[in-house]
Amino acid sequence: MENYRGLLQTDGAAALDAIGRDDGRVTPLGCWSHGRRYFVKAVDAGERDAEPYLRAINRLFRLERLARRFQLPPRNRQRLRQNYSQL
Repeated sequence: MENYRGLLQTDGAAALDAIGRDDGRVTPLGCWSHGRRYFVKAVDAGERDAEPYLRAINRLFRLERLARRFQLPPRNRQRLRQNYSQL
């Protein structure tokens, strides 16, 4: 990883937080599955403010399932995401 430049998606493990961030080589990306858990917990605990965010994340997951189901090429997946991922 010492020479890597680009995007790095992780599960949020603290050990990975520092990779390439100090010198700007790496742009960190989060994981929706891991982030979604916190919204599920919040909704389950009665936090109504979390509900629209959980619905939005669920909509993103449905879009991705559709894209896989219909084997959309990358360009079409990008269009699908851009057109239907707005809050």
